[in-house]
Amino acid sequence: MIIAGAEVGQFIGPLRTPLGVEPPLQTAVEVTFSPVGCGTRVRLCHYGFADQATHDRHAAGWAHYLPRLATAAAGGDLGTDGWRTASPPSGEA
Repeated sequence: MIIAGAEVGQFIGPLRTPLGVEPPLQTAVEVTFSPVGCGTRVRLCHYGFADQATHDRHAAGWAHYLPRLATAAAGGDLGTDGWRTASPPSGEA
């Protein structure tokens, strides 16, 4: 995966809840890029959750999608994303 214009450093951006999700949430994702050997380490921190249940749902989402991101970055075949063809299991987002 190539991120055009990405530099060593840090980016923090707000995330807003998709339409239709109540109550509306606002969290932030901090992304830090740092050189490691001949590559780049990407560190993500997602914070600002209103409660533990919201945190846990987002953690399940990251646990599902980050391995897919790693596969895509390595040029691998993602296959079908089960969460895109069906609703996520209860308690996961």
